Amino acid sequence: MARELMATPEVPSGSGYVVEVEGLRRSFDDRPVLQGVDLRLRPGELVALLGASGSGKTTLLRILAGIDPGATGHVVVPRRRAIVFQEHRLLPWLRVVDNVALGLPRGEARAADLLAEVGLADRARAWPRQLSGGQAQRVALARALVRAPELLLLDEPFGALDALTRLRMHALVRQLWMRHRPTILLVTHDVDEALTLADRVLVLVEGRIASELAVPSARPRRRSDPAILRLREAILARLEVNDEEVG
Repeated sequence: MARELMATPEVPSGSGYVVEVEGLRRSFDDRPVLQGVDLRLRPGELVALLGASGSGKTTLLRILAGIDPGATGHVVVPRRRAIVFQEHRLLPWLRVVDNVALGLPRGEARAADLLAEVGLADRARAWPRQLSGGQAQRVALARALVRAPELLLLDEPFGALDALTRLRMHALVRQLWMRHRPTILLVTHDVDEALTLADRVLVLVEGRIASELAVPSARPRRRSDPAILRLREAILARLEVNDEEVG
């Protein structure tokens, strides 16, 4: 029987993919969470990952980020990568610009540029406690992009925001993605969010990628578009959720 290799992230080797995952497995206390995930992401692609709570979405992101060493399988990711969580995780004792430039030698100018891109140039000297939830997540995005990552991992970054702020953040992420063109993997529970932002939607079921659906490329997208509605129904069916439950 072949021995499984620990899923230590490696650097892409010219295959044309930014991310390559094969046979990825992860268990906690003998409970399998990921059971043979295969995944490939192309340069500059924006992919959404959907799945029920506990399906392993965040676990997969943590492995790709290199902060979960307990998995087995084959993982290839770029060295330059960043992750944004649902909580902004700003350091309260540092001003906004210093949070963005954290660990970046002489990075204040670059941090100021990114803050301007997220619409917070005037909040550079503010403390994190002085920001709204939406503003704090904008700072978190600026901090992730300041090092020009090839891979940007978003772990439900809008989950704690109100509906209007979420829509504004969707527009901002789309603008930042088009300007910087990182490969993005977005974990979300929101089917409409996935269909608004992504080139492809992946559905994680029982520890495996069970479905992969391409989304029409035209942007901005209308939720009333028949093609979008058909994709929405297909995703909800794969998740075994109906429209009444979505609300």
